Amino acid sequence: NGDAAHASALGTGDHYSLIICAGDEDWFSISAASGQTVQVSLTSEPTQGDLDLVLYDGATERSRSATGSALEQVSGPGSASGALKLRVFGASGATQNYYDLTVSVQ
Repeated sequence: NGDAAHASALGTGDHYSLIICAGDEDWFSISAASGQTVQVSLTSEPTQGDLDLVLYDGATERSRSATGSALEQVSGPGSASGALKLRVFGASGATQNYYDLTVSVQ
């Protein structure tokens, strides 16, 4: 799941002990139709490496979180295509860190 074309499906709920390796990024696909709202929270230990989070509808960025804190959050409307993409990546190319995601679709 290192790019948008190979995004892994990500369901609602909690997803624990995911990892970003140095020079890597993770991509996920979240099912969410028009009229629904997606909310995603990422928690990590920023002293181990700052992680950032971006939510896309196709190639259009819908929400970005790049705070440098332990909690990153994005949200946005569902897509006419029925799926959004979520990108998790290190603020620097050398970042390696574990993280947890919580996904809600309403």
